[in-house]
Amino acid sequence: AVASAALLVGAAVATLALAAFVSVRRPPADSAPPVTRLLMGLQPAESLLGRPETISQARPTRTAMAWSPDGRTLVFGGDRAGVQQLYVRRLDQLQATPLAGTEGADSPFFSPDGGTVGFWAAGALKKVALSGGPPVTICATPAIGGATWADGDVIFFDNLSGIGVGGISRVAAGGGRPEAVAMPDVSKGEYSYRLPRALPGGHALLFTSAPTNQIADAKIVVWSLATGQQVVLTDGADARYIPTGHLVFVRKGALVAAPFDVTALRLTGDAVGVVDDVMQAFNAPTASLRTGAAQFDVSAEGSLAYAPGGILAQDTRSLVWVDRTGSVTPLALPLREYWGPRLAPDGQRLGFYFYEGAGGRAWIADLRNGTATPFTETGNVFHTVWSPDGVRVAYGADRGLFWRQADGSGGPARLTTSSNTQVPSAWSPDGKALAFVEQTPSGQDIWVLPIGEGEASPRPWLSTRFIEAHPDWSPDGRWIAYDSNESGRSEVYVQPYPGPGARYAVSRDGGSTPVWARDGRELFYLASGPNGQITMMTASVTTTPGLSTGTPTKLFQGRYPFAASAGARSYDVAADGRRFIMIQPVEQPPLPVAQIVIVQNWAEELKRLVPTK
Repeated sequence: AVASAALLVGAAVATLALAAFVSVRRPPADSAPPVTRLLMGLQPAESLLGRPETISQARPTRTAMAWSPDGRTLVFGGDRAGVQQLYVRRLDQLQATPLAGTEGADSPFFSPDGGTVGFWAAGALKKVALSGGPPVTICATPAIGGATWADGDVIFFDNLSGIGVGGISRVAAGGGRPEAVAMPDVSKGEYSYRLPRALPGGHALLFTSAPTNQIADAKIVVWSLATGQQVVLTDGADARYIPTGHLVFVRKGALVAAPFDVTALRLTGDAVGVVDDVMQAFNAPTASLRTGAAQFDVSAEGSLAYAPGGILAQDTRSLVWVDRTGSVTPLALPLREYWGPRLAPDGQRLGFYFYEGAGGRAWIADLRNGTATPFTETGNVFHTVWSPDGVRVAYGADRGLFWRQADGSGGPARLTTSSNTQVPSAWSPDGKALAFVEQTPSGQDIWVLPIGEGEASPRPWLSTRFIEAHPDWSPDGRWIAYDSNESGRSEVYVQPYPGPGARYAVSRDGGSTPVWARDGRELFYLASGPNGQITMMTASVTTTPGLSTGTPTKLFQGRYPFAASAGARSYDVAADGRRFIMIQPVEQPPLPVAQIVIVQNWAEELKRLVPTK
């Protein structure tokens, strides 16, 4: 009996000890779940998607990932053997699976119930059910930067065209005609609206407002759908709201959070940095790639996914002479982010521009001694064009065209005022007209501004529903060469000036950015290839008694990916037609993204770092 009692006492003590141990090891029932970090591979995808235009950097420039609301499924755009499509990674599986029918897709986003994924591909906004079935087209639209599926079964998306300009549109998730609902006001210094995110209840929208084709000065705006009122909240880009009561966004590759009152639509505290080194499309070779999109998402239940990588270092390039055989000779000028080199008529001076901080600035270099002098103040300045006598230089800037004495004397004089971007392209040989490209959210047209006719107004020279760009006058002033995508791809054409008259095709297998030789007997133009490769083409031209062109032939090929920028060309031809000023990139190794960081229960950490009360 004593032994039995001892055994009972021992068992009780053991039970009490085990209970005490468990109470120490087991967190209280009401304690916060632990924050867990892990690296998720992208297999079978080889890397996060990188659009071909990124040239040497295999980085996404549009939204590339989206969490399901419950934080159990991540959809991302991946690249495998050069094929881009969406992949689905469920956290209870070891690897991702391709999402059928999403080849070429980017900008994924979830429906509020998490059962459907929206995306952009092949010129259309589409959706596909995670449970299976073919994708369904919602509406046709040019490339977007991001989209959001709001309560009420409405989708908002940006209209981020190839020139980086656009506003916000909406469309019923079931399909239909999209409706523009918010457009930038150029008179207020706005350039584009992008990266929309719906707030709960479908009564308001967050988006990013960029004042220029840079993203450094972008603002986060909240827009009430009920009143139409817009309020700037803070500096930054690509914001989204999470149910902890926070606004989460990015500033130059850093993830930042601030407490946010979703009812009053205002910030209630200061922004605090919470994660460094989040990949963001910030420094990029062209405006259409400087979207500000950051590669992160936060699920409604509070998990974070992001791709590390921060922002690219400032792009650097060199200016070089390239002869007709492709031989390269660097110019004695420092490495910079060059754009738009244009030779003066005397061949001894060179105009160009590059970006400094949030804006562009025009410079003029003396090729005889390698010196360069600022020609304008820093602002949204682009593309210098010399007058035929070399006395003046015209250039584009915010809300119009300007010109100034080439020697820098006197101040700038305004030539035009417009709510659209106007890019100067070519001066007529007699100096009496300036051809420029007007860029709108819906396309590009060629206009002509009379010079020396008092208060003469610009007039459209070629305006269609297609994109026309890069006009250049023939030396005799009777013809304008340009490119158009009317055939479905860019081709070079010539039409008489001032017209009307027949249009003549010059290129055969694609071409852009034509330049007349000084003697009028040749037309040079570019044929694009993969990975920034271009081929310099030439075609013989006869203009009397009528116009005729010969079979185009190749001169040289090389990696000059910035030669054909929007509106105006970024190369020039020497007076003798034997050499070309080109922009050559300083090569950087590609930076493919092969892993995504997952932070489960990140909301608990966020509440500690950024208290809402």
